[in-house]
Amino acid sequence: MGRQVKRFREAIGMKQETLAGELGTSQQNISYYEKQEDIDNDLFTQLAKGMGVSPEVLQDYNAEAPIFNIQEARENAQTGYIYNFNPIDKILEQSSKIEELYKALLKSEQDKVEILSTANSDLQTVVEELKKLKEGSK
Repeated sequence: MGRQVKRFREAIGMKQETLAGELGTSQQNISYYEKQEDIDNDLFTQLAKGMGVSPEVLQDYNAEAPIFNIQEARENAQTGYIYNFNPIDKILEQSSKIEELYKALLKSEQDKVEILSTANSDLQTVVEELKKLKEGSK
């Protein structure tokens, strides 16, 4: 079983140090495990998961087989989130939302300018009337 671990690790291009880091052990321990004929099932499972595959995939790996799709084996073994969306669509969706926010902000600023223009115009009218009253009282 140790030889199986070594063959698979080498096939995926993983160094012993990397696998050791994944498992929180030393490179020397990985070397030792790879030399063993029999490996405890729990350890075998940890080694497989450290390489990103299920124990079954590691057990069934045959280096002499004509085709063995390692990437597919890794994808099938992974658990967690599967994203079923196109990231570009998400970017475009966010872009549309940002555009709407900018349009609302622009409209708000235009409304402010209109209010201030009206207030300024009214204020100028009042000032003119006050000037006329002041001149009339002289």
